[in-house]
Amino acid sequence: MTQQRRGAVFLDRDGTIARYREYCRSPEEFDLLPGVGEAIRKLNDANVPVVVMTNQSAVGRGWLTMETLSSIHEKMQQELARVGARIDAIYVCPHHPDDGCACRKPGTHMLTKAADELGLSLTESYVIGDRWQDVQTGRGAGSRAILVKSGHPAEPANGTTADYEAPTLGDAVDWLLQQRQQQTASAQTDWSTRYRALAERLYEVRRACPRFAVLGTSTLHPRHSLPADQVELADRPQEDAPWPIPSWPRIITHALKLAVYAAQETANLVWISWHGRGMLRRLSQQPATVVMKTWCFGPQSFDAARDFYYGTVPHQLQAKGISTVVLCGDTRERCDLAFLTAFLREGAVRYVPEWLLLPWWAPMITLCRQLWGALSLRRVAQRAASSSLAAVAATACVNALTPITMRNLLQYHIARAAVKRWNAGAFVTLYEGQPWEQPAWHGARAANPSCRLVGYQHTVIMPHSLAVRRPQSIGKEIAAPDIVLCLGETTRRMIAPGHQPHGNRLITFGTCRRPASRGSARGPRPDLRTVLVLPEGFQSEARLLFRFAMNVAAIMPDHRFIFRSHPVLPFSQVRPHLQRDPAQMTNIEISTRKTIEEDFSRASVVLYRGSSTVLYAVLHGVKPIYVHDAAAPDVDPLFELSAWREGVEAATQAHDRLAAYATGAVPSAAAEWLSAAAYVDQYVIPVDEAAIDRFIDAFRGART
Repeated sequence: MTQQRRGAVFLDRDGTIARYREYCRSPEEFDLLPGVGEAIRKLNDANVPVVVMTNQSAVGRGWLTMETLSSIHEKMQQELARVGARIDAIYVCPHHPDDGCACRKPGTHMLTKAADELGLSLTESYVIGDRWQDVQTGRGAGSRAILVKSGHPAEPANGTTADYEAPTLGDAVDWLLQQRQQQTASAQTDWSTRYRALAERLYEVRRACPRFAVLGTSTLHPRHSLPADQVELADRPQEDAPWPIPSWPRIITHALKLAVYAAQETANLVWISWHGRGMLRRLSQQPATVVMKTWCFGPQSFDAARDFYYGTVPHQLQAKGISTVVLCGDTRERCDLAFLTAFLREGAVRYVPEWLLLPWWAPMITLCRQLWGALSLRRVAQRAASSSLAAVAATACVNALTPITMRNLLQYHIARAAVKRWNAGAFVTLYEGQPWEQPAWHGARAANPSCRLVGYQHTVIMPHSLAVRRPQSIGKEIAAPDIVLCLGETTRRMIAPGHQPHGNRLITFGTCRRPASRGSARGPRPDLRTVLVLPEGFQSEARLLFRFAMNVAAIMPDHRFIFRSHPVLPFSQVRPHLQRDPAQMTNIEISTRKTIEEDFSRASVVLYRGSSTVLYAVLHGVKPIYVHDAAAPDVDPLFELSAWREGVEAATQAHDRLAAYATGAVPSAAAEWLSAAAYVDQYVIPVDEAAIDRFIDAFRGART
């Protein structure tokens, strides 16, 4: 996946960071200007890379060695560190002005080199310096430029203009952060428009390539959470330079790797079938009215009493005389003896490792379908009328030849075998718009054309959740399930207009994550001064939130911070990607509590991005503060909510919000919480007996 480039701030050194000297020849001559450390810390807090670019011709003149220059820069970093600031990278031109090098300002070589090495976007960057040559450098690189008047004596502009002129670096930073905030708001609106346009191109490619492999290809399903390739395609101008068509060597390489993977999976299936044959025979003795598809996070997460997604619903159905089988997939993307053994316990509800149902030949058949689909997508890319459409088809062509696409498509065979084996009248999947869902629906319908397809819309709906909000009828594809079990009245309202053309039934169902009594709501507790940090199960989001929270914790020793990782991504997997160990900070705790409700009870505020858990935090009186990332789309589950929720971009902003809340400087907190809790109360309702009855009536065909 391609890392999205972000803007940086490039700083001149002498006259901008340090007191101006024509030549600084020793660490003793280096003095930071007042307020510089605080200004750079604001950039650090806002997750903006800070890069120094400096001409040091004293080296070329023989007046300064590179070793002494390194000592000067070491002193600069040490003095900045005293106020919690840092420089992320330093680029130096050591040449004499007469050498004719490309790196000396106003040349742009230092900027372009930094952009290549650090993955930066120069068009989204700022250059700040005290001379017009710094402004010229920024202009030449396509960056915005700010002139500060804290260093070099005034000199002629020579026809160059700056985007802003500031007395000091601190003033310049305040201005550019304000500009970034305004640009972020505008960019989010623009990004939503671009993503909707991208979705139309995704659907256009699917219409042009009605192959089975397309159903499991991640690129072609607009949804939350956003795949990295879709973000890249949405950020690309619709008509840009021609997109490269995947070469034959590239396709052959991917196909060979996929063939090896298919062979390994075939061998694994033979082994699983042999070891699990007795289990499957025992679990297949009786038919089942309902088959439900779920996911486990390894064998240790399996709980026969309470499923992670469906909770006690399988048992509630069983108690009402509806025989139920639950198919269990493993998010570790494998099935081993430990996973099989976890299901040996007897129970009222039958839990079946889904790979026991896969025929041994399925991976090889799927491999052929993927290769055929990839070739068809390549032809679509070649014949596309526009560069933007070719980009989508070419990206999907490569994605079609990946193991994850094979695993998605194998859900067809799993669902088909399950419905046929248990003669099921209803097949239930999660409903998020994920690329494994449609293959499963087609498999169930292939086994029993009258089988009711049920989608459990169990999580948040985002503006970009288009596969769920606006399902498209494309050829023979099953666009949407016959019945949608909605999380609450709010999500039912969100998706109803897009489902009306399909004539399917939307049922307000709820979630087992919320007690049926609805008695868990609690009021605000700002005096706790404890911040719960809740990322989704993605490395990028976990890194961003935990790094941000560490920056806030460093400047708020009077607050405690609780880091709670998603079950699918334990903290041990995130820790290597953090620059510091948060456990070494005295006011940070890595949560080991079994239930999230325990952490809710200890927290006053939650820092979050895309996690649906923030809904339950609100019901527990925990104030939500959303962390914006200027380099990524917004993924706020509470995007409709205006009261109680706040957003921040920088650690200093978070400091101010947290301090004001903890000291009672927000007198309207209680009233705002009541409004927010009322919204969430309709978003996530508890599953009760009436909801179970509505579900049963729906798949039996009752009209209520």
